[in-house]
Amino acid sequence: DAHFLEAIRRTQVCVASGGARGLDQKAHWLALAAGAPTVAFLPSGVAQAFPAPFRTWFERIVAGGGAVLSEFAPRE
Repeated sequence: DAHFLEAIRRTQVCVASGGARGLDQKAHWLALAAGAPTVAFLPSGVAQAFPAPFRTWFERIVAGGGAVLSEFAPRE
């Protein structure tokens, strides 16, 4: 983790993924910890974040200056 964290800090690479459990979340966590931008693409509307427990995770991404996007209407 320390090597990836330093690389993200140095390059300010933008992490973009679906925010899925596992590697996607780890990448978002490292980006947030490094102060780098991160973007999650939801498989649902933003008002119906799926899966529901990840809603707080997506709120952290936005609070950290990132974005949460969806191709679906908010309540889909």
